[in-house]
Amino acid sequence: MSKLIDFLSKLNKNRRNELRALKNTGRIITGYFCHYVPVEIIEACGCIPVRIKDNLNDKYETAGRKHIQRDSCSFCKAALGSLVDNSEFTNLVYGTTCDQLRRLNEHISEKTDIDSFLFHAPRTHDKNSTLNLYRDEIFLLIEKLTARSKTEYRNEQLLERVEEWNKLRSFVNEIQRQRIDQPPVVTGREFFYLLSTAYFLGPESFLKVSDEIMEFIKTKETSREPLRIFLAGSIICTADDHLLNIIEEQSRAVIVGDNTCTGSGWMNNPLQYKQNIFENLLKNQFDNAQCPNKMPNDSLYEFTDKQIEKTKPDGIIYRSLKFCHPWNFEAKAFKNRYNIPFLHIDTDYSKANIGQIKTRVHAFYEMIIARKSEDRIK
Repeated sequence: MSKLIDFLSKLNKNRRNELRALKNTGRIITGYFCHYVPVEIIEACGCIPVRIKDNLNDKYETAGRKHIQRDSCSFCKAALGSLVDNSEFTNLVYGTTCDQLRRLNEHISEKTDIDSFLFHAPRTHDKNSTLNLYRDEIFLLIEKLTARSKTEYRNEQLLERVEEWNKLRSFVNEIQRQRIDQPPVVTGREFFYLLSTAYFLGPESFLKVSDEIMEFIKTKETSREPLRIFLAGSIICTADDHLLNIIEEQSRAVIVGDNTCTGSGWMNNPLQYKQNIFENLLKNQFDNAQCPNKMPNDSLYEFTDKQIEKTKPDGIIYRSLKFCHPWNFEAKAFKNRYNIPFLHIDTDYSKANIGQIKTRVHAFYEMIIARKSEDRIK
């Protein structure tokens, strides 16, 4: 394990203990599933946001199979298995971005006593009516959260939270630039750990250790020039650590860019807030979510186009979770759009197929190396 990841893992462990203590004092710990739910809104309502992804594993996926069909998406099964056994959340905010996540709300409500709110995220994005729907849902969310936290929502508080999160976005974007370097200074695995920790700790706590993080990065050795890989597809969470390990095994390749539900797109756009802060936040979330469920989903490809141009990858690894229909559906479109070697991996959280994935990834790298050698000869 890298020194940076070891450091971030300890921060995560300490934060999880801190959240349990805060919940015991009466603080509202709000678990949320989707980027459409703005963390700044949750905090402005007096709650602590935690995205449901950082404590999932293959054991929870197996536990989730007891409650829902085996052909449900791996993330939904793992989330259900985790939440049935875990009461660290006061309430949960779901999204209707995919049908399986929408139905997950029903199962968790039946099997736990965790309060929940179903957030209706719009799927069409070419009409003013859908923006109005999104606005109405945010208002309902504010009403729900403030009733639970007994806190009054104020735009001044929202502005304060946006300013803090913008500081965090600026710091993470600086790390992202070093990830793109030749050779990359930060590995993709380190970056995903860092991004996850940043959201888990929140701006104030995370930025307190920013100097230590930069020191870890400055002292890293980068003697090799590995293959540059762009990672796209389904949500990346703690259960995917073995996949990231395989992709970057023995420093043969490094993930220099990504477009996933929990990747760099989260921090890509610092929010402009000089005028109406609420409306600006609303529009920013509505326009910039890189979601395959959006119709039309132009922003998904516009963001990917820019990232491909910046990172100049040698190949694309497209990972879809088993039974994650939105991302599976987009795989062919991704492959056809970019004239770059492409590998599609469809897998779950089980470690039983690690050998097969390794074989496919290594063969993919050999093909890229062979093509690069042919290009040099020409």
